[in-house]
Amino acid sequence: MPDTPYPTPGVVGQEPALTAMIEKKRKSPEMLDFVKLMMGQDPKPVRALVEIYTKQASSACIRAKWLLCHKGVKYTEYRIDQDELAAITMVDRTGGRRDLPQIFINNQHIGGDSELDRLNREGELDHLLAEVYNY
Repeated sequence: MPDTPYPTPGVVGQEPALTAMIEKKRKSPEMLDFVKLMMGQDPKPVRALVEIYTKQASSACIRAKWLLCHKGVKYTEYRIDQDELAAITMVDRTGGRRDLPQIFINNQHIGGDSELDRLNREGELDHLLAEVYNY
């Protein structure tokens, strides 16, 4: 048996249903898109302009960026821990909010990672990302 904490398809004693579930997930379109993105290939096109204010080592920022990457979104990231002007701009654009991340889609303030996650669960995020940004 291999020295891995993860179940491997075909391992003796592994439930057939678990093996089928793992194989199905590995071949899902979402997983294939995510793998392509991580390999440096262009993500699927998103028409919206997405901006995110972050700082390093913030778990909430990492969650939000992961969800955006998973959706195939190319976004502009402003690191407020490295850019004082970005921090001032963020506070101004959000009406005083200082918690991170702060996300904008087509210049509309979405909020933080919990709001982004809620929009995703409700199916609204895909609609926002599909809207064309008019400069």
